Amino acid sequence: MGAQLNLPVFFARRSLDIGFCALAYQIAMWSEDLEKTSRRLKDDVTVLNIDAQIFENEIHNLWLLEQKSARQADRYAFESCHGVMDAQRVAVN
Repeated sequence: MGAQLNLPVFFARRSLDIGFCALAYQIAMWSEDLEKTSRRLKDDVTVLNIDAQIFENEIHNLWLLEQKSARQADRYAFESCHGVMDAQRVAVN
């Protein structure tokens, strides 16, 4: 529910599911002993590591979009404020 309210519409729910599964898999592997980890199929481990990297990149891209939006909002507020101030200066002069 929180993801539906807070993530952009274009961010696929499936991407979130795959990313969380990949991260959970990595955490499970980190907690295992070497013997158990070595029995895992290398292709499975590789695919899940790739999924985790893709998820990390997607989250980073969302952060970048938030930064861009914040800068645009700040610039708009700054420009709006200066536009009002310029208009006041013209009216006074």
